[in-house]
Amino acid sequence: KHQGVSLYRADVDSLNEPAFITDAIIRFCVALYCSTLNCKDVRFLGASLSTAICIYPDFGEQYDLGSLPLVLLVSNNLHPERGYGGNHWSLLILDSVTDPLCPRLVHHDSSGNANRSHAERYAKAIRELLADKFGDAILCEGPTPKQTNEYDCGVYVAAVAKSVLDWYNRPQRQQGTDWFRDIQEQVSAESVSRLRVKIRDIIRQLIQENENKSGMSGKETEIMSNLDDSAKDVNENKAGGSGKETEIMSNLDDSAKDVNENKSGER
Repeated sequence: KHQGVSLYRADVDSLNEPAFITDAIIRFCVALYCSTLNCKDVRFLGASLSTAICIYPDFGEQYDLGSLPLVLLVSNNLHPERGYGGNHWSLLILDSVTDPLCPRLVHHDSSGNANRSHAERYAKAIRELLADKFGDAILCEGPTPKQTNEYDCGVYVAAVAKSVLDWYNRPQRQQGTDWFRDIQEQVSAESVSRLRVKIRDIIRQLIQENENKSGMSGKETEIMSNLDDSAKDVNENKAGGSGKETEIMSNLDDSAKDVNENKSGER
């Protein structure tokens, strides 16, 4: 368990290609980003909460979402009443930062408009829940690099969320600007592929640090034994983790930096 998110064997296994990563992995990533970047006034809603609000908007009243400048929620194409059957993740952002006088809803979908109709359902619920702030908010599509396979949508959600939080945390960020350029520069098929390995690397590092502090539990042993060989290879030449989240974030940034360097070389 880290940053309030519990991970189990099935969650860690979902990082192996080809597989859809679980909602828990997405929540783990965003919780880590928010903690490291000190984004205390940003809220992320995972699949369960997002779906509950989509079906019963009044359920969201307890979270006081209208007081927050930025809310990120995961959107899924599951059946709203049955609560199952979904196979595609996208990200919906409640944005009152870029223009406080005209809040908007921004949808990022790595499969084009695949989740547009489902995002409309979530947007409708948000307008009902937060009528004073988002009652007239438009739903716009934010630029999102396209996934090149059928299973990386959840990793794209995590990668896009990180770009948004990087932008939000930037000291020189100016009102009226947005995070679109950050996404276009940082998110790509290559960086997303590497992010899967980085996440496994981070989970393994956190488990090892916890092992050093309190001893390995049975559940941790089971998770460790199921980390795939690629994650082990990534770590075999690295020194043990320092336990500092800033170091963890630097590992996550490697993917985006490598891609940006390659792009610069092509110009």
